[in-house]
Amino acid sequence: MLDSASQVIPMPAVDAITVPYKGVNFLRPEVLLDFSRVTNGQVVAITPLAVLYSTVGVSQVTELRKIPVLVSGRVVYPIGSQTLPCLRAKLTINTAAQQLRFHGNLDALSDDRSLNDGVLIGIALEFTVVQES
Repeated sequence: MLDSASQVIPMPAVDAITVPYKGVNFLRPEVLLDFSRVTNGQVVAITPLAVLYSTVGVSQVTELRKIPVLVSGRVVYPIGSQTLPCLRAKLTINTAAQQLRFHGNLDALSDDRSLNDGVLIGIALEFTVVQES
């Protein structure tokens, strides 16, 4: 799967595609990202790290389980968090097109009243890339 010939690259800053927050770049929802914006190398896995959201104008981050998603074919990976149960999101990865998209929202029907006006801002990702020799 992943070996010493691979390298992990954090999501870089990309104008109009990412949102910077405390030194981390978050991919905006519903924006199509070409892998070439991240690296020229072959992407073998993508790891969701955290979700950035806002409630009543205050930005907050919730960590995710950090499980690498192998890039193979077309993958629709569900994004969830025990600390943010109202999160409904998925990461769609298209290997043939070398693209991905983050879809999601915060469920307005949540029991947590503080999240009723919440807005999903983005997702932090890491890309595992094959190192060229």
